[in-house]
Amino acid sequence: MVISLEDFTLHRLTEPPPLAQDWGPSFSPDGQKLLFIREHQVGQPDEIMVTSATGGDAIRMLSEPGQVEGPPQWSFDGRLDG
Repeated sequence: MVISLEDFTLHRLTEPPPLAQDWGPSFSPDGQKLLFIREHQVGQPDEIMVTSATGGDAIRMLSEPGQVEGPPQWSFDGRLDG
């Protein structure tokens, strides 16, 4: 969730499916995109997802068979493959 500095309203950026949670948000250097971890229940792989910084449909960038230990990070130039 993000908070508007104009009117202090909250806006949800991601919508995890049932039995999943999203965590570890990381905004791109230009502020246009958001990387985050989608953690599923035991036995399901964790995923690194990307979405617009204003929310919307998320795209899976990577599926990790184990548990992701920390938040994703952008490369200095904001490329997803860094």
